Amino acid sequence: MDAPSAMDALLSREQDAVPLDLNLPEGDGPSILRDLRKRDPDIPVLIMTARDGVDDRINGLDSEADDYLVKPFKLNKMLAQLLLYLRDKFTIGAFQQGCREAVTLAPVHRPYFRSALD
Repeated sequence: MDAPSAMDALLSREQDAVPLDLNLPEGDGPSILRDLRKRDPDIPVLIMTARDGVDDRINGLDSEADDYLVKPFKLNKMLAQLLLYLRDKFTIGAFQQGCREAVTLAPVHRPYFRSALD
């Protein structure tokens, strides 16, 4: 997904949390994060990136991201971190009754292979 498409998707409906890749074609994640923070300063944002330097992590968190996840990672780890931010938005009962199964992720426009997620 390119940066303009990502921003359109974010603005088209209310989001509970946003996993955001910093390396997007035709734009960049940090500018999307700034625009998103202007619109909704309280939405949890999880940066996902291959940028693994300490300065990169500090800059990501200083840009008001809630967390920073370095690629490659297991999909379950990302889901667990997103659920951590979401559980405060829902009642404990709803969370315990299967919030994990209720989480849906927006479609990604690039193929992922099982070996990349393990």
